[in-house]
Amino acid sequence: MIAEEGRIEEDFRLGAKRLTELGREGRLQPLDPLILDSIVLGTLNQLLCLHFAGYLMLDRGVLEAALSACWRAISLA
Repeated sequence: MIAEEGRIEEDFRLGAKRLTELGREGRLQPLDPLILDSIVLGTLNQLLCLHFAGYLMLDRGVLEAALSACWRAISLA
């Protein structure tokens, strides 16, 4: 568990808006921003690992599919 004073101050940007902005607008599931960041950044991190290990070719289609899946995972829409 991360203590309040040790929390990450940066807010992940998804497109033109930050996750906290999207949350305030009611567009995201009511989760801690660290969880939302982890869902998106964890996915991207794993894609990069697979790419550098030679298992996955990253192209526009793969990245768009992954970001779309992340959006569906955290959005209320």
